[in-house]
Amino acid sequence: MPANYLQIVQNLPDHAKASAEYMLEQQRLARCGAEKLFDPALDLAALAAKIDRAREIMPALYTARPMAEPFTLLAPLPETPQGYTLLGIDGSQILPSRHQAIAFGLINLGWIGIEPGSGRTPWTNKQTEIIPYEELFNANGSLISDAEVDLRRDLAERELIPRLFAGEEPGLRLALSDGPLEVHRSREDALSQPRIEERIAALEQELASRRLVHAGYIDKPGSAMLSRMLAIGGLDQITPEAVNRALQTGIPVSDLQLFGERLSEPGQRSAVFEIVSQRPRRGGVGAAERQRVFCFYLCVGRDELTGQTLIARVEFAEWVAMEPRMVDQVHAVVFADTQGTPAHPFPYVLTRAHEEAVIGISEQNAINKLLKTAWRAAGLDYGSVSAKAFGKESLGG
Repeated sequence: MPANYLQIVQNLPDHAKASAEYMLEQQRLARCGAEKLFDPALDLAALAAKIDRAREIMPALYTARPMAEPFTLLAPLPETPQGYTLLGIDGSQILPSRHQAIAFGLINLGWIGIEPGSGRTPWTNKQTEIIPYEELFNANGSLISDAEVDLRRDLAERELIPRLFAGEEPGLRLALSDGPLEVHRSREDALSQPRIEERIAALEQELASRRLVHAGYIDKPGSAMLSRMLAIGGLDQITPEAVNRALQTGIPVSDLQLFGERLSEPGQRSAVFEIVSQRPRRGGVGAAERQRVFCFYLCVGRDELTGQTLIARVEFAEWVAMEPRMVDQVHAVVFADTQGTPAHPFPYVLTRAHEEAVIGISEQNAINKLLKTAWRAAGLDYGSVSAKAFGKESLGG
């Protein structure tokens, strides 16, 4: 049965009116936030000190922190380096479900490598892993969560980078992945995987020692890190109660709204910020092992219909942030790769990596059949799908 379109049409006027009121308020807040953020008199050292104090006393905190560059900076597009290698990596997964005849999980990684100007043909490949059956279940006998499968995929993507850059080619070697660099997606993930920070720290050390850059690309970023930073910066005393109160008061303004008018020319980037993202940890993982991620905001173009600027966030490791020349190279290469489709700018290597990685319904059904054949050959009984799953599949849902 389709949706109740009559009811939708009846609700549209109220929906549009409420949306207009909300958007006007957001625009007002964005203007106020931009005045504060881009005030040349803003004391970055004092602001950084307040963020550092909040980081010390708060068990959980998500905000931005200023670095050396002034917020008024509009860095122009640097010259694209010669002789670089760009790798795009993306992942897809099949989540285990108790409603299927055979519960299984699968992780599929796809990648593409290009060397612009070298004359070498881009190379692509993929890696597929079925999660071992005994690893599908937690200690209580339940299937692992979707978040745990996502975590496995994230780690597999990162651990793939040093293997794909096995040689010692000269020039910039940059691996680009779709999404944030921080692995933990929730507080529960951090608690259930307490030693994951140590694995990430070891991997980051290897990448830094070999000068392999791993960057994350976030299209149309929706975080409110900058407005949260300003809220903390406006406090006279940094206490847990004051910070919580400041962060819970008012409507947050997204980073996209703050930079939408500021970054007006394609190729411009913002100042570099540190992303402060900490959650309660356990298992003896110290601050030294916690992942430190930095970023800048980048104007990649304009919407062909509205003329609005299109903003992305580019994330990278601490060692990259400490080298201005390396930041410039990441800036230039990432922007150049988005310009293959100027009407809808997005990194070409990520689009192609996604094509290699994506797992469709037809492939999932084919893998299911292969598993059933293997189980029958091993003399195993795999049962049947649940009545719920059967009903949905019969209706095409």
